[in-house]
Amino acid sequence: MKVGFIGAGRIARSVADALIVAGHDVAFVLSRNSQKAKERFPETSCISSMDELDASDIRLVIEAASAEAIREHGPKVLERFDFAILSTTALSTPAIETSLTEAAQEHRTRLHLLTGGIVGLDGLSAVRSSLEAVEIETVKTPAAWGIEPHEGRKVLFDGSTREACEAFPRNVNVHASVAHASLGFDQCRSRLISDPSTPALTQNLRVAGPDFGWTIQLHSQSIGGVTGSLTPRSVVGNTLRLLDAL
Repeated sequence: MKVGFIGAGRIARSVADALIVAGHDVAFVLSRNSQKAKERFPETSCISSMDELDASDIRLVIEAASAEAIREHGPKVLERFDFAILSTTALSTPAIETSLTEAAQEHRTRLHLLTGGIVGLDGLSAVRSSLEAVEIETVKTPAAWGIEPHEGRKVLFDGSTREACEAFPRNVNVHASVAHASLGFDQCRSRLISDPSTPALTQNLRVAGPDFGWTIQLHSQSIGGVTGSLTPRSVVGNTLRLLDAL
């Protein structure tokens, strides 16, 4: 099947490579800097706007860029294609979520949320109405947070997931996905911790209901910037599953 990408970074390239190996075709890559995109995708059509795209046989467009890219291009994508997004912090802004939902409904396309560095969202969604508390905590090194080096463990944020998405939009897509699947952005609690001694990027998810609960801890190695090594593997698996269902 033919797929398109919004974003031309490391995750987009790794996912594209996996899809090509599985027999799919990358039809286009949309990026703000089409010249740099061409360097990473030399054999692919690189565009800067959906208006430049003539193809109509694309089955899925995958976002691996930013919440801002979803705001800018998402409704236009959904006019023609199914859309799978990784930057789920975009949904913390009600106007963006509304515009995507309305576009999908009007044009009978589908919006998919790609799970990155988290598991168990299907279980969260299944018991959403019974949940009493959901907390998600991320622990990374100062370098992975993109802040100056410091000594000792430091809490960068502790509050609602909606506020975390506003303050750290590129760092908390896992938090956004958890909130969207459970109690919502205002009721979920997010904690962001910088720890120079941590050996890995860690996600701690704690869930509580009236007579049940669970705790999940995930860890992965940083692959540069804000991303852990679990994310591209998860995106590849979920994208292949989506394509198989189309």
